[in-house]
Amino acid sequence: MIKITVDQSVEEALERSFPTPYGAAYRALNKYVSVVESMINAALLRGLTPEEKKLGFYSISTSDLANKGGQIGSRKIRVHKWLRENNLEIVQTVVAGSKFTGKYSQVKLSSLVSVKDDIKTVSGGLAYATTDEEIDAYLSGDEVSNSALFDYLFPEFKMEWRPEKLNDLFDWVPIDLPSVKAYVVWLETESKHIKGVKKDTALRQALTIIGVASHTRGHFVQRRKPSPFGRLYYEAPAYRMSTKSCAERCLAIAGNTTFAVASSPGKWGLLVATSRKTDWS
Repeated sequence: MIKITVDQSVEEALERSFPTPYGAAYRALNKYVSVVESMINAALLRGLTPEEKKLGFYSISTSDLANKGGQIGSRKIRVHKWLRENNLEIVQTVVAGSKFTGKYSQVKLSSLVSVKDDIKTVSGGLAYATTDEEIDAYLSGDEVSNSALFDYLFPEFKMEWRPEKLNDLFDWVPIDLPSVKAYVVWLETESKHIKGVKKDTALRQALTIIGVASHTRGHFVQRRKPSPFGRLYYEAPAYRMSTKSCAERCLAIAGNTTFAVASSPGKWGLLVATSRKTDWS
């Protein structure tokens, strides 16, 4: 996940314009930044194009950002609109999207934003790790960050919903954590054919699954996506069997691929073989 920090001048300007009620500017800006973070993280999990990675662009829905980013003041001004009109944009549109083409807008983060990317922290840590314990610590993360990741991906679990409602929305998939961690180490240290954007996306998706499974003590939560034609799909990130490169023999991370599962639960075994012992070498 990435974490965004906004220059203090943005909150100060917002507070000068909306001094009451107390703390309104702080709360409104925090909500907006949270929405920006969720959209940027979703774009990263889907995977960037080589051009986007080079130029620092992300594909997001700016209309969704405006709608979900919150309002402020008695006139209920959208925070997104106020920031743009006051030259305090956090997100700047480079190429506008269109609902007619189905393409998102390409945006970049402004100079008022600094970004911390967990994947760079983990990758850098692996380079200097000398023991299995150090490697495991870098990959597993800490409970606070793993809990935050889970809440970000699956906010429904914080709502007061009955268990049967959650069971309608999600399936719990057992994860072979040692295998996924070995996959990450292999990607970082030995992979010769997975490079650039593909490598970044694969690492990000694998670390997401590790973070969630560490929090849930060994399970990843798959969001169900039923088809009107009777098939059951699951939204990414997901495990699937891969037929490419050395991943033919093991579980691989599939980013923005939505995979199909037949209506029989027994078919899970064809797609999630978590008991398999994997040799990544």
